[in-house]
Amino acid sequence: MVDRRLAAGLVVLGAALTAVASLNDLYTSGHEGPAPFATQTVSLWGAKSDAVGDPDVTTVMNAGVPVLLAAAVMVVAAVLTLVPAPRTIGTARTTTMIAAGGLVGLVLAFVVGVLHEEELMSSAYDMPGHTYRMSYLPGLYLLAAGGLVGLIGAVLVQRRQPTDDDHTPPSGTAVPAEAGEHQRD
Repeated sequence: MVDRRLAAGLVVLGAALTAVASLNDLYTSGHEGPAPFATQTVSLWGAKSDAVGDPDVTTVMNAGVPVLLAAAVMVVAAVLTLVPAPRTIGTARTTTMIAAGGLVGLVLAFVVGVLHEEELMSSAYDMPGHTYRMSYLPGLYLLAAGGLVGLIGAVLVQRRQPTDDDHTPPSGTAVPAEAGEHQRD
């Protein structure tokens, strides 16, 4: 049986990976045509461009806010998972799945958006004399790994833990060993 500490650890690891990913650049893209090659580097917080005439133009995005919020809720859920009180485990299970599901949804939406952008831009610059390149950076891989690890930990949190009392039936009422046994003389 999977220990709750391991499951909570995976949830925290997933949250940590996504938090680290939010601090890194996710991908860089650029095109070259009649004008010199211009690149754009994108993170969850914004995009920087080195286009000619507008050096280091920065746009601000707030995609990092919901990712960090989901990661923070995952950490809280992991702490609730480790609390030994039987009343908190239901809350921990629910909170963990909601946070992990939200995080995986955000990561999936972002990754699908990046792949879609690459497909659109490649077809837009599919003409002689033009090239388009996109490079995935470690931040994108960390983001995907964090979502996956957090989801695995959240699924493991859902597993029921065995009770310490071997004589407790599924109904939850303890049966003393001598009352449940028939003795023959």
